[in-house]
Amino acid sequence: MNRLYVLAAVVLAACSGTGAEPSGVGTSDPIETTVPATVSSVESPGSTRAEIEATLAGIGPVTTLDQAKAVIEAVGGGMETDLVPYAYDAARVSDADTFRAAMATIGRVIGEAPPTDEFRSLSRFYGDWIMNNAPDPGPAYIPWKGALFANIDPEFEPLIASVEDPVTV
Repeated sequence: MNRLYVLAAVVLAACSGTGAEPSGVGTSDPIETTVPATVSSVESPGSTRAEIEATLAGIGPVTTLDQAKAVIEAVGGGMETDLVPYAYDAARVSDADTFRAAMATIGRVIGEAPPTDEFRSLSRFYGDWIMNNAPDPGPAYIPWKGALFANIDPEFEPLIASVEDPVTV
């Protein structure tokens, strides 16, 4: 039972942002790292939700930095705010450059920018946006997130699978 409490505390800490820079699941070439001061609210044509979901399914469980980048890029290929949790979670297991790029992508998709680009503020700002706006990432999200965090500890997968609300998972 105590292990479950520790596991839950770790998941909550991972989801709430600690201010520490992400350590990464691997390395690769750096990508865009700045968060724009303002984000255009004009929606540009892009991938549909179905196309993004198909791309995400094709990427599969994220076990490498390149896969995390592909998830972020897929979400950034459209304006589907409901799919933002995928990019947010992929960012949480990425390196610092990918984290910043993911936050910029999320800002563009939702049309909002944080007041600062400090790591803790970015994570909190977009995490709060997810909690306050309750996006619906669809039925594939919880199993996907469970597999993602199972890379940290296999016990995360059944714990995350036991949560019914994708916003609070």
